[in-house]
Formats: sequence, structure tokens, C-alpha cells
Amino acid sequence: MTEFLKHGFRLEKGIVLTAERVHQPQKFHPSVVVRPLETDQEWEDSVPIQVACGNDSLSKEQWEGFARSQLGRYRKMVRAGLGAWFGAYLGEKQVGSLGIFTDGDIGRFQIVSVHPDYQRRGICGAMVFKTASHAFERMGVRTLVMVADEEYHAAKIYESVGFAPTEKIVGVCWWDKSR
Repeated sequence: MTEFLKHGFRLEKGIVLTAERVHQPQKFHPSVVVRPLETDQEWEDSVPIQVACGNDSLSKEQWEGFARSQLGRYRKMVRAGLGAWFGAYLGEKQVGSLGIFTDGDIGRFQIVSVHPDYQRRGICGAMVFKTASHAFERMGVRTLVMVADEEYHAAKIYESVGFAPTEKIVGVCWWDKSR
């Protein structure tokens, strides 16, 4: 591992959490509406959320290009019947989004994001609870999986909904930042 790190790779640690049922978390925003994205505008409204949640490893422009490309791939997967992408709304404003994709009776969350201006209000817990419930009730999922950064607070939010740590993952990554 040390040899990889000496050559510019970054160490990444994660925790895998799973659930076979969920419950409403104690910190729950009652006004948030969570629903699958359908229109071009709803998908477009997810881009600034992804950009705002990005870290400093890329410029804002690079994050926007990456988010558009990534959401485009997920949208194709939704059209192919492999899952769904959800937006979390306060009134008419999309403040968060995430995806759930399935393989048989296993579903995996993708990119759980709440715009920084709306974090710490119980929106993430509500979004995860409502989309997990949707997956169990309407998508035929029996087990849900999410992976969280071991050193970030998100895992605690997922645990508050009923997810439990089941394993740890460790890896190294590197990408060409000149592109």
C-alpha cells in the first residue's frame, strides 16, 4: 500500500452498510417530498446539487462536466429499467438527490447528496428512508446496500434509518487530473 501512496495514489476507506428493513429516523424533515425524477428539467436540477457537494479535487467546471456525464449514465440505466433516481423537494425546489439500482432483489444506493445550504435539517435521513421504503415496496428489493466514507458523518445518518455496518473496504485510487 505504501508504494502506491508514494506514487500519487490516494487511500480510500469505506464502510458497507446494509438493511432489510428501515424505520423513520429521529431527525426527519416532515416537509420534504421525495419522488423519482422524470423530466429533463428535474434531471438538470440535480446537476448543481452534485457540483455543490463536490470536493476540491476538481474545479467547479470539471465537477459540472463530471456530474452531467455521470447523471447521463444513470439516466440511461433508469430508462433501461435498472433502477430509479430520486429528487428531494422542499416546495418546488430540488434540494437533494440519489439513485437506487437493482440486481435481482439487491439494491444499491448511488450518490446520496443534499445541497450544502440544506444540510443538517433531517433532509438526508428523510430522503434515505423514503427511497428505501420505495425500493422495498415497489422495486422488489429485499436487501439494500450503501457504501459510505468511513471518516464522514453520512454513515451515522444511514444507521439512523436502520442500516448496519456489515464490512469495511479499503482501496487506492488515482486519476489523471489534467483531463
